[in-house]
Amino acid sequence: LDGIVDQVVRKQLERIRTAPNSELISIQHQKALDYAAARLKLVKAQIAEKQREIADYKAEAIRVIRGESKFSAELLNTLIEQAKEEESKLAVSYEEVQAEIAELSRGMEKEQEEYDRLISWAEIYSVCPFETKKMFISQFVKSVRVYRDYELEIEFNVSFEEFRDLRVRE
Repeated sequence: LDGIVDQVVRKQLERIRTAPNSELISIQHQKALDYAAARLKLVKAQIAEKQREIADYKAEAIRVIRGESKFSAELLNTLIEQAKEEESKLAVSYEEVQAEIAELSRGMEKEQEEYDRLISWAEIYSVCPFETKKMFISQFVKSVRVYRDYELEIEFNVSFEEFRDLRVRE
């Protein structure tokens, strides 16, 4: 039984080891980064629009002072204050999206480290002693069911397809 489980684990590790890194990691993170970058661009455009709006209100305030505008000073002051509040909220949103992008970048590094660790496990497994393999299998394999004629059903903690889907999903 140990030999059969060993063969199945080797096969799964080999599938993981030979899967292209870019297929497993880059696609998901690139989508998330693209989405966050688009949100950042949108918030930046909204901030620029608010800044133009404030500048327009200030230009109109000068016309009020000269007596050339139909607006009152109180109305313009209210509009300027509202626009400044909206601009500050947008600035907070901008910082939040920047922080999200930074977190996504760190997350990608973490995913890369986890992938590298799994690859190193795949490389080490083939040369380690039997007792070490048993410890590894206890982490990698969820359960082993034995049926008649040594027919086995092995349930991994994460299947190759789930491993790949975790990296490609989103």
